[in-house]
Amino acid sequence: SRDTLHSELYVRKLAKAGVQLVSITQDVGADASGEFIRKILNVFDEHQSRENAKHVHRATLENARQGFWNGSKPPYGYGLTIRERRGNRDKKVLVIDEGEARVVRQIFDMATGKNGHPVGVKAIAVHLNERGITRRGHRFSTGSVHDILTTTTYHGRHWFNRFDSRNRVPRPPSQWVGMDVP
Repeated sequence: SRDTLHSELYVRKLAKAGVQLVSITQDVGADASGEFIRKILNVFDEHQSRENAKHVHRATLENARQGFWNGSKPPYGYGLTIRERRGNRDKKVLVIDEGEARVVRQIFDMATGKNGHPVGVKAIAVHLNERGITRRGHRFSTGSVHDILTTTTYHGRHWFNRFDSRNRVPRPPSQWVGMDVP
């Protein structure tokens, strides 16, 4: 564990169950002084984990500021391509996936009424599903159609760092990092 409290709770649960924790990398013994050293090492491990998280977060923010993608699946209608290589790292950017982009354009055309009257998200999802058009193997839902219509990525700007990844709590817009996309 990288959390001192959780680590200690699990060690105690294991001890109550008659199981002794043995570490190959941090062999400190099972006596009182070994327990003391284990607790100190847990504090250091937790600190190191938090420091690593800060460095990784700072690096991903800078990566996004430079216009590079940070590793999750790209939004529907986009793919990834390697823009450059730095050391052993591939720096990827979003590119339009023409097959999926045709469907995205169709969704916007239907919603704006380009070929007649505007259609709502439910009718768009039904239309696509009836024709066997899928979203990467999944049926379209009203939520997925709504997301496509309201996500700024489809208007040329993708926002990174909008949510805290640990608890999904929204961050203030001042902490968002915008990337221009095709």
